[in-house]
Amino acid sequence: MCDAYTLAGKPIPTNKRRAAGKIFSNPEVEKEVPWYRIEQEYTMDVNWPLGWPQGGFPGPQGPYYCGIGTDKAFGHDIVDAHNKACLYAGINISGINGEVMSVGVSSWTCYGHICRRMNCGWHVTFLRFYFQKMKLCSCLHE
Repeated sequence: MCDAYTLAGKPIPTNKRRAAGKIFSNPEVEKEVPWYRIEQEYTMDVNWPLGWPQGGFPGPQGPYYCGIGTDKAFGHDIVDAHNKACLYAGINISGINGEVMSVGVSSWTCYGHICRRMNCGWHVTFLRFYFQKMKLCSCLHE
């Protein structure tokens, strides 16, 4: 997410942003107008996935995968609040949907909006930050 250098002004070995910046700003690359997008999958839980029977497992994924309704899509209120908070804050999100996670209950994906150059990393980092904030405002914190 940021450039890091030694005291001598040389990039540290893990500073991949500097090398990426050189690639992205290359005129040959720029004229291609590349687009990037990152998706973030997550599961909502506090010691056990939200919506799962305590100590047990839900049924087969069939009714849960991209499911609709409070008995299929657990945590939708939190996902919706997270989506709205990100959009309000200017974080680019192009979609959300319920995911698989073996059975699909309380597992979601958030799709970062298509970005140019190195902006995707910032959007995903703040997307994660706002999700943690939503967890604190809900039942999903210890």
